[in-house]
Amino acid sequence: MNLRETIERMEELIVASSSIPLTRIKLIRERELLNYLDRIRLSLPGALAEAERMLAEREGLIRQAQAHAQNIIDTAQERADQLVHESVISRRAEQEAVQIRERALKERQETLQQTRQESERVRNEMDRYADSVLGDLERRLFQSLNVIRDSRAQLERSPHARPERQEER
Repeated sequence: MNLRETIERMEELIVASSSIPLTRIKLIRERELLNYLDRIRLSLPGALAEAERMLAEREGLIRQAQAHAQNIIDTAQERADQLVHESVISRRAEQEAVQIRERALKERQETLQQTRQESERVRNEMDRYADSVLGDLERRLFQSLNVIRDSRAQLERSPHARPERQEER
């Protein structure tokens, strides 16, 4: 069960719980709620690890793009050296080498720029996702905590409250 499904099941548990008549207080099965919270605690590291894996993958793509661009530059440089050594076409070779090198550098810059933008987009997307999941979890936990506090307060105010409980305070 993934994190979202666990949160949805927790919400279903709260909604489906019995109410104390004439109040908005819910009686929640504590063990089941705690089990859902344990599942959430176990799921969060996995979701964060997946985000880190995706970032590492993106960084690997950047390194590959840099290596590819460097290969293009090296190939262009080798070609330029070869053309320069040919006496009749020497000037033309130098011009072509410069153009090839400029194109290779431009392609390298464009590839790096695109890869960085994609990496940043993925990083932002993962941050938004993690923030969304944590915000949703926080909201639901506060709702659950408020329901529990309200239930306890209502029980303490109840005329049927056990006297020994009131004396404990």
